[in-house]
Amino acid sequence: MTQSLAMTCTPSQLHVRILMLLAVALGSSFGEANSCQGGNLLQLNSQKGQQLTSEEERSSWVTGPYGPCMVQCGGGTWRTRDVECRSFEDGGLLEDRMCLQAALPRPGWRQDCNCEVSPCAQAICDGPELPREVSESSTDELANIDFECVGCYPLLEDDHMEEIGEDARDLACMGWNSSSPCRSGLPFYRMRSNLLTPNHCFEFCLGLGLDIFGLVQGMECRCGASQLNRAVWGSAGPKVGLRLPALSESCMSTNTSTCSVRVYRYSGPMISGAVPATLLEASSEDMPYVDSIVAGRHISQEEAEDGAVEADSKGDQAPASLLDSLSGPSWERLCSSSHGCLSGQKWPDRDSPEGPSTWEEHTTIPYVFEAGLDATRKEAFRLAVDHWREKTCISLVERSSANGYYVRVGAFNSGSSKRLSSVVSAAWALS
Repeated sequence: MTQSLAMTCTPSQLHVRILMLLAVALGSSFGEANSCQGGNLLQLNSQKGQQLTSEEERSSWVTGPYGPCMVQCGGGTWRTRDVECRSFEDGGLLEDRMCLQAALPRPGWRQDCNCEVSPCAQAICDGPELPREVSESSTDELANIDFECVGCYPLLEDDHMEEIGEDARDLACMGWNSSSPCRSGLPFYRMRSNLLTPNHCFEFCLGLGLDIFGLVQGMECRCGASQLNRAVWGSAGPKVGLRLPALSESCMSTNTSTCSVRVYRYSGPMISGAVPATLLEASSEDMPYVDSIVAGRHISQEEAEDGAVEADSKGDQAPASLLDSLSGPSWERLCSSSHGCLSGQKWPDRDSPEGPSTWEEHTTIPYVFEAGLDATRKEAFRLAVDHWREKTCISLVERSSANGYYVRVGAFNSGSSKRLSSVVSAAWALS
């Protein structure tokens, strides 16, 4: 028997979305978002950011996803990934020296892996041996949690500073069709605080996966996303009306008419087209909100997680077999004890943990990636599996092939015309 997991949003979005869902499902894997607790006042005790300034072309390190686990010729096992320097303004490829001159720490290009939980291939050994560097850990990408001032912008005529309700999720930019920048180019969230500083606004927006933020007249925090942030925009990029306008003044300007909005940006690395997942503190309501602004229509929490719900044409009649009912992955499947999927059955592969453990037993579940699944989706799922393994007694183990009970992971609805669809769906089929 196999369980199919369908990933149908864009690869870069998936890197963040699986982890946002896990943060909700597991309680507080990445922390609870309480930015709107007690009205719209932000209460923070820590400051991650350090304000930086630079007159050079603004750049960022951008990584690709990790590839498969490889047994190296000189010993050891690790995965590798591409690391590129790209322009903040248009996302174009730059020479590495642009990021190095800006003193941006370069993310690691390799990561140790374990052949016991992931299939390993043998590296080709007829070329020069790759240099051995210190193994990259998940905290290496947090070495540069900094921000820098981008510039000063005017408050546009159609941008009104009306009162903010209890919810900071501003909907003014949903369905925005004008080429004029909505909310002066910062379309996500409006938050006011009695402790508002660039550091506070930076932490608020970055925790929501948004790499641009701004202070409006020094009293309001808003968020935006650069073209490098593919987890927000998808492969199509942002609409003109949701981008920052042309730069008006430098950060040093004191002209209140042209510097009503002072804009900053996260200068750390973008990991697989997204803010590093370990920095996310979004709630379950934030993902559909951001999706709604980007898509230009209201998207419910259920649709953001599971895709649009379609009526089952078979009604309440049970299928002849589970395989007959498998028209595509979904959470619901007509089922009875005669078809072998009655709830309450124990997973067959269980063992007692070695050494101290919270759990009396561990459950090992093999999974197999569908042929053709892209590396970004694979990386997102592996990262999710790591958190499941850490927080629960369930250990999902990657295999190149499997028999009996196992999980299939694939983009089963990749041909869908909908940009937003289910992140993970489940369907049962007989093997």
